[in-house]
Amino acid sequence: MNTTWGRGLLGAVTLGIATLLPAAPPAAPGAFAAVSNASATGYRAIDLGAGFHSSAVAINERGHVAVVSGNRSVLWRDGKIIDLGVLSESLSSVVTDLNDRDEVVGFGTDADIARPFLWRNGRLTALEVLPGGDSTVAFGINNAGQVVGSGTTTARDGPHALIWQAGRPIDLDPSGTWSLARDITNNGWIIGESGGQATVWRRGVPTVLYSGTARAMNERHQVVGYASGSLLWSRGEVTDLGAPEGATAFEAQDVNNRSQVVGNSTIGAVLWQRGAFVKLPLPPGGLPTGSAAFAINDRGQIVGSADILTAEGQETHAVLWTR
Repeated sequence: MNTTWGRGLLGAVTLGIATLLPAAPPAAPGAFAAVSNASATGYRAIDLGAGFHSSAVAINERGHVAVVSGNRSVLWRDGKIIDLGVLSESLSSVVTDLNDRDEVVGFGTDADIARPFLWRNGRLTALEVLPGGDSTVAFGINNAGQVVGSGTTTARDGPHALIWQAGRPIDLDPSGTWSLARDITNNGWIIGESGGQATVWRRGVPTVLYSGTARAMNERHQVVGYASGSLLWSRGEVTDLGAPEGATAFEAQDVNNRSQVVGNSTIGAVLWQRGAFVKLPLPPGGLPTGSAAFAINDRGQIVGSADILTAEGQETHAVLWTR
């Protein structure tokens, strides 16, 4: 078992969700943009009521939300919380994405091992891993039900990008040493990283976009990621997103088909649109810098989390920002 990578994968993903904002890389010197008045945008923050240690990580076009709540995964649907359960061999579960059919993917954890799952029509099912597979994670799903992620075997030094076709994992990078598939569009374009370079796979063929990381791709094949700072890649053109005024860093997390980008900064959750940043408002009791935005749909609805001060102390709550 490749326990070094197993711990690294679980640590990076679980810690990233649990603490909301991993240590953000410094923004490029002088790269700042104005922050507009959040109240002028009409956004309001809604506490999803998913628990005192929860974070919303994905939202579909129906406004349904995938949430990590403690050591469980839940689906928030029209105000109702649906517990997705836990794989029989796992101690906990972490949801990562959902599609417009409310099919949800993620992974279960048990010590150093991660196991991918798909939740569909009320049933949680383990996805297959590569032969001799060690820790494996599902990160993204499209409306056709195609799933992407990353997995390793005892014979490899690092993880390989995967796509599940008809329930079976296919290695997208069989000759590489380290790769990861993060997201997949409805027409099958896959975005991720290979050997430290942002990479897109189209019909199984990889193309390097730039040196750095890639977080998400929209249906227009625009990509948000990080090189020397957070960026938006579109048809070969790279836009440096900079950072909000008053922030020392910005980490882009998602982009919708309107080219709106959401992410985390040292001043809290923000939305980038038309070259300017909007600081998202806090729910009642929210702490000024303790919010993070992880996903946005085409209606402009945003999900993430906020640190809230309650009578019991500081808690982290899953949040939906909507107009």
